[in-house]
Amino acid sequence: MNPPDALDGLFRIDAAGCADGTGFALAPASLLLRCSGPARLEVLAVGSPEAVSRHEAAGGACRLQRPHSILLPALVNAHAHLDLTHIGPQPFDQQGGFTGWIGMIRERRASGILPGIQSVRRGVGLCLMGGAAAVGDIVAGGPEAAQAQLRDGRLSGAAFLELLGIGPREPVAIERVRSWAADIRLGGPNGWGGLAVGLQPHAPYSAGMKLYQVAADLCRAAHAPFATHLAESRDEHELVAEGRGPLRDFLDSLGLWTTSLASCFGRGLSPVQFLYPVLRAIPTLAAHVNDCSDDDLNLLAQTRTSVVYCPRSASYFGHHADFGPHRYQDMLSVGINVCLGTDSIVNLPPQHADRLSTLDEMRFLWARDRFNPAKLLAMATIHGALSLGLDPNRFTLATPGAAYGGEGRRVAGIIGVDASDTDPALHPLIRVLESCSLPEWLPLPPEAAMEEGG
Repeated sequence: MNPPDALDGLFRIDAAGCADGTGFALAPASLLLRCSGPARLEVLAVGSPEAVSRHEAAGGACRLQRPHSILLPALVNAHAHLDLTHIGPQPFDQQGGFTGWIGMIRERRASGILPGIQSVRRGVGLCLMGGAAAVGDIVAGGPEAAQAQLRDGRLSGAAFLELLGIGPREPVAIERVRSWAADIRLGGPNGWGGLAVGLQPHAPYSAGMKLYQVAADLCRAAHAPFATHLAESRDEHELVAEGRGPLRDFLDSLGLWTTSLASCFGRGLSPVQFLYPVLRAIPTLAAHVNDCSDDDLNLLAQTRTSVVYCPRSASYFGHHADFGPHRYQDMLSVGINVCLGTDSIVNLPPQHADRLSTLDEMRFLWARDRFNPAKLLAMATIHGALSLGLDPNRFTLATPGAAYGGEGRRVAGIIGVDASDTDPALHPLIRVLESCSLPEWLPLPPEAAMEEGG
């Protein structure tokens, strides 16, 4: 049967199996859920069908049969650029390189608040299609655009206000972010749905160190999330370490390359080493970190940095040719919190343009690296939640067979993945990774809950 449209009630889902990022997996499996209002879902019991049948509330539940599906907790997309959704997937121009790609984005980014809102709303819908209940979104356009774009409440997580200002433009950018901080309340909740509001100095090549420090101080005082792009490309490394290369020429073309700015770069530091004073001062969500030496790895392990790895984005740009394989496994082994993000739709394959999903990132890594399936799911759920300041328990399932009284155990959502195209003898999570199916929200997606609840 199809999921009912009612928001309130008990639901039992009988499925081929279930799994979460703690290593818990079971086949077959049943979940007993209570839905009590918009976007509120509680797990009453999870376990074998026989165990769940013994729960006192099981008899009155609406039963949903998903005999070929594996049930998972809702996913987290820890790094996205939803305002670029209108651009769609684009081929990468090898001759123009990373810096040329930045120029293309500058030309095609939507101008004005309304087009940006429309692009973000479409991006939110694609996140939901991908099974994500939370996002770390990089928001261009300042607080007014962010509030209009993201207050619909369909996703939780963080909205990072993007900060650009380097060289002669840095003082103006500092005054702007101080003004923003006076006008809005950084952190959360902020009346913007489930999103906390944070700051994101864009990258070492587009935000000056003083701007980084001011933004970090504001976020630390407000207990707000803080993020940046870091160690993403060869062009970035050449600028930071050597003071030359395409990004230096790009800054010069904008009239931003000055003697004072030149003195900041070219000291032989890697991007991680360059930004280490900031990383040491505040927990940071660092997107990409494709460029990571052993020394960089040790420095990151000394901080409270979370790394958002975007595997398909790194493949799109060919960063492995410059830096070798991404060191996400080494990062995990030394205790760095590594999570997954999609980056923007621009760098995704055209055949995947109907969703923004960290499940696709998991499948990419499974096909390429055969990395531990439970750890992949943890990167797309628990680790992502931690990086955005969310309760990681809302992105797991309960202990098998456990029964919860009172209000139950609240979760961000439940998705099911049809694995009928895989071998039933495989581990449930491997079946998810080898399936080609899109996730299905059970019993209701957050979007439907919001529409029903107004």
